[in-house]
Amino acid sequence: MEQDNTINSFANILQNIVARIGTWILIFTNFVPISLLVTMEMVKYIQGMFISWDINLYDKESKNFVKVQSSTLNEELGQVKVTNKKLNSN
Repeated sequence: MEQDNTINSFANILQNIVARIGTWILIFTNFVPISLLVTMEMVKYIQGMFISWDINLYDKESKNFVKVQSSTLNEELGQVKVTNKKLNSN
């Protein structure tokens, strides 16, 4: 009889722990994507600052540095194809 009470008590404790962990996961699942989005936007902004500070991206003809006007610039740079023969010969 005491063993049955011990098993039931252990089962109740285990069920309570699982229920609390499950509730905690359900509550915080919305916070992870929001914080991830904020972090990604901050990273894109900082990468844009580094792009605008890059001395190698200076245009001698127009005497201008790169001006970042979009947070998706670093993603779009992977799609740029250089076709100028002067740039390709170096």
